Amino acid sequence: MGRLQDKRLFLLDMDGTIYLDDRLFDGVTAFLSRIREKGGRYLFLTNNSSKGVEGYIEKLNGMGIATGREDYLTSVDAAIDLLRRRYPGRRCYVQGTRSFYDQLAAAGIPVTCDREDGAEILLSGFDRELTFQKLEDACILLNRGVTWLAPSSTTSAKRTAIGTPILSPSALHGTSTLKSLPPATLTYLPNWKPLEPFPRAA
Repeated sequence: MGRLQDKRLFLLDMDGTIYLDDRLFDGVTAFLSRIREKGGRYLFLTNNSSKGVEGYIEKLNGMGIATGREDYLTSVDAAIDLLRRRYPGRRCYVQGTRSFYDQLAAAGIPVTCDREDGAEILLSGFDRELTFQKLEDACILLNRGVTWLAPSSTTSAKRTAIGTPILSPSALHGTSTLKSLPPATLTYLPNWKPLEPFPRAA
């Protein structure tokens, strides 16, 4: 693997890696400064599609780490890149937060929150603003055979404050819910890895 001091690019998770809640771990500031002094670069990664990087920038700045937009790589960035390359011009129904929707729209991705607005793709993100209407729309769109993309590396169902599972391929794989769906195109988008097809239920 070579020596650590010879590395020039560092990909870093945030919560639990460089800080915990609002406490920065010892040595982080010196470590990041050393990377820059050696001419290296670091990127902070997150699979949380529910919010933009502005909140992270503010949080790290408050801990004494000055960062800019260019210092982050998010699951929304990965989704935008995929949509531009593989599904250009396809309209996406966004099952996610308003921030998720706005980030996609700002990047020029055709988006909608109306299931009757010609959506060809169901894009499911971590949704802290989940409603029954979104779940109903997602199920109806899947029954119509739209492509399903999930910009998250979650391996189990996340839940809202009221305990409602968030729809995602990784959460539903192998369950009776997934098996009852028609053969829609399901694609699992793991973060920071090459795209892999999500296996269909038998």
